[in-house]
Amino acid sequence: MASCDVQVGDTLTVTLTLLKCGTTTPLDVSTQTNVDIILLGPGAVRLVEAAAFVTDGTNGEITAVVAAGLISVNGQWKVQGDVTLVGGLRYRSEVKTFEVKENI
Repeated sequence: MASCDVQVGDTLTVTLTLLKCGTTTPLDVSTQTNVDIILLGPGAVRLVEAAAFVTDGTNGEITAVVAAGLISVNGQWKVQGDVTLVGGLRYRSEVKTFEVKENI
């Protein structure tokens, strides 16, 4: 029986849609070059993964693959998009949470 949950040690593909502040309109990040996805796990485990555009970035969709073994702790994790905009301004998406299950 397979599990659909994220488990310790899994490879994880994270996809986020970045939205303009206070709206449901996607943020065009197509001209940005510093785009990351940040994950924060229990016990201050922090991962920063370079993100790629799902299409061309105009729809605000970014994705990153977290390699097997980097999700090393079970419990509640947080994820957030992080983009350095032209002129050095920084944009961070809202924080989402997900649960990582322990293996036996």
